Amino acid sequence: MRYMKQLLRSLLTLPYSIRLGMTISCAALGLILYMVTFPIIHNGNLMPLFVGLTAWMFKKKGLYTYLASGTLILIVYHTIRLGTWLWPQSFIFSFVSGALIISLEGLFVLTLRDLLDSADGARKRAMEAEKRIESAYEQQLQLNQIKDQFLISMNHELRTPLTELHAYLELLYERHDLLNSNVRTRYIAHAFQASQELQQLTYNVLDAMQVEEQGKMLMAEAFTLANHVNDIVKHLNADKLQSYTIKATIPAYLKVFANAQAVRQILRNLLSNVFKYAPPQTDISIEAVETTIPETGKKYICISVQDEGPGIPPDEIPLLFQQFVRLKRDVSGPIRGTGLGLYICRKLVEAMGGSIWIESDGIPGHGSRFRFTLPTAEQLIISSVQANIRMED
Repeated sequence: MRYMKQLLRSLLTLPYSIRLGMTISCAALGLILYMVTFPIIHNGNLMPLFVGLTAWMFKKKGLYTYLASGTLILIVYHTIRLGTWLWPQSFIFSFVSGALIISLEGLFVLTLRDLLDSADGARKRAMEAEKRIESAYEQQLQLNQIKDQFLISMNHELRTPLTELHAYLELLYERHDLLNSNVRTRYIAHAFQASQELQQLTYNVLDAMQVEEQGKMLMAEAFTLANHVNDIVKHLNADKLQSYTIKATIPAYLKVFANAQAVRQILRNLLSNVFKYAPPQTDISIEAVETTIPETGKKYICISVQDEGPGIPPDEIPLLFQQFVRLKRDVSGPIRGTGLGLYICRKLVEAMGGSIWIESDGIPGHGSRFRFTLPTAEQLIISSVQANIRMED
């Protein structure tokens, strides 16, 4: 029985042309055997086998086609054999009874085929549902891992600035009269620095929570890139301007089509990342050039931020644009961070139609170069003209 089920299922897996040829051959063979043996055997014992095969292979369409064509052929055959359209009453009864029995047998096989298809469909839906459940379970595990990673990271990163801020404020509050003005100023500066770190960490978390929705709502406009870059550099903290030599080489004619606030946030995040790792009294360069992608011919503005820091191991570069990812050397090191700054940069750049990447050989002193692209205002005009031309065509 098991082998019969396997055989019947295997018939349905054959190519359409083979199934059609097999069915037509069997149907023709059945009719021929019936007509050849009729005067001797005088029954259609072989007909149900071929009718059932046709119904199994091609369901209703095959069954009804075979019954209609076969009945018509047999009517013509018996009419020619008898030499008249007026068949004997007993023969009519026998022919009609046989045709009904064969039809019922075909309908029975057709019902079995429908039940098989229903069972296979239910099994397939069950497997798809199981896959969806497994996928949802894996996604839930990933979300739980991200949540746990987030809690661990925030617990580690927030604890230090909070502790420093509380300690310096406590000293100022309890020993204010015992401290001279220089010490008070130094403590206030330390407390202010800790509050800035705490503020930056909080902003990164909030930005990461909103970046998905912000990416869908970013409004782009054409603006001159040099003005915004120079403004960002100009408003950096005085200690950063004194500790580093920042060179911005941005041609005045370059215009990008992007969201100005998002571009400023990307540059601030990249510079903040550079300040964490690049040693003081080193150079930081911000450059922008126009480039063309050979494959598409589209023009982009490529913006880069280069430092002279310790660099990034090449094998860790692909991971840095994910959430809560930090370099192995920094996980337990003194440099704090949530691992969200570069993730936010990536989401914002991609929302504006660009891409972002890092170039570094990981050799200390060679530094890292952060690059990202943005569409040019000129490319927007070209795309609009091309779209209008296509509409006119």
